[in-house]
Amino acid sequence: MGKLKIGKYLELRTDFAFKRVFCNEKDQTLLINFLNGLIKTEEKITNIQFLRTERLGFMEKDRKAIYDIYCEDDKGEKLIIEMQICKQEYFMDRSLFYTTFPIREQALKGVWNYKLNPVYHIAILNFTQFEKNPDYLNYFSLMNEKTYEKVSDNLNFITIELPKFKKKFSALRSNQDYWLYFFKHLPELEAEPSELKDTVFDKLFETAQTNELIEEDMAEYVKSVTEYDDVKRAMAYHLKEGIAKGEKRGEKKGIKKGIYFRNYEIARNLLSLNMSVNDIVKVTGLASEEILKIK
Repeated sequence: MGKLKIGKYLELRTDFAFKRVFCNEKDQTLLINFLNGLIKTEEKITNIQFLRTERLGFMEKDRKAIYDIYCEDDKGEKLIIEMQICKQEYFMDRSLFYTTFPIREQALKGVWNYKLNPVYHIAILNFTQFEKNPDYLNYFSLMNEKTYEKVSDNLNFITIELPKFKKKFSALRSNQDYWLYFFKHLPELEAEPSELKDTVFDKLFETAQTNELIEEDMAEYVKSVTEYDDVKRAMAYHLKEGIAKGEKRGEKKGIKKGIYFRNYEIARNLLSLNMSVNDIVKVTGLASEEILKIK
């Protein structure tokens, strides 16, 4: 196993770095800037209140939810922000389940008219979730399937699929572009790009310097990077194994298919020589029904 490489800047896809950059209660600048580039509302977020990330069910035996970041903005909107490294079979179901907690928490005792504040589930994915969709950024909400009219603004899902984001630095145009680029490439950089001096990203490059970590934090970061690398290796192995199995299955299917068409042609030729169907079955192994169709 090669020596673990620690760059000048943090790997934002690790649990440690993600929370260090975005979970600063004293200075919410980076999280607010990231969110304002994603959420499509005219009124921008100006303040964030961090909430407890562990949400319990009504009963002790109920399943709980644990978020990476859970917060409320100055408009009372609830936001769940998560970094997902591994692909999950029921990822969207899990996302939907997670949003039930901030929805239920808005229920008032006594007389209540069911008015809800919007809830957002924002997932940054280090894998491809929607294979047939080329877009790296997708928005999901409740709408009429026929007219596409939105019927509620209160349940919102935003997914970012990092593998699909392939822009080079020279092609970046918005803060959103820069954020997604840094999610993928920050540890590879040696310095803050001059184009970003005197912008909000000064704060990112200041916060994300690994040489500013105290010994205890560095140990935690190394552990986080090690876990991230282990997951990447495991995913790469399973992908390679899956491709190999697929190719083997395809090869077997191809051989079987080739044999079938060869026998089909043999049957056609034998029929032209007026050989009986029963005898052709014995020669080719084809079913009599298939041979009769050739006739």
